[in-house]
Amino acid sequence: MQELFIEHAHRTPSIRFSPDENVFYLRGESSPEDARKLYYPVVEWVRNFVDEIQNGSFKTFSNENPLKLQIDLSYFNSSSAKFLYDLLIEFKKLPQIGVHIVIEWYYDSWCAYRY
Repeated sequence: MQELFIEHAHRTPSIRFSPDENVFYLRGESSPEDARKLYYPVVEWVRNFVDEIQNGSFKTFSNENPLKLQIDLSYFNSSSAKFLYDLLIEFKKLPQIGVHIVIEWYYDSWCAYRY
């Protein structure tokens, strides 16, 4: 499967999904004027990727080499949150078919609520 790369722009994150290198990340800020225009192709790419895994095209991922998804967004608006949810729903299908996945979600520690 071909890699997906979207370079960051004003108010949009850098997105790179490369199965051959086990590189899957979203980095930067996500508050695009048209979240659909940015994220529909990304969600579609992930759906196709999951379909290819289900069909046996990728057998690279294991306990020792899990698929790693990094989300490092300094800010995301509510429109972006909806598409992040859609992406996570697609990635959630992978453990159900035996693909190990690690999600690394980066956040500012001052945002963490403390009891």
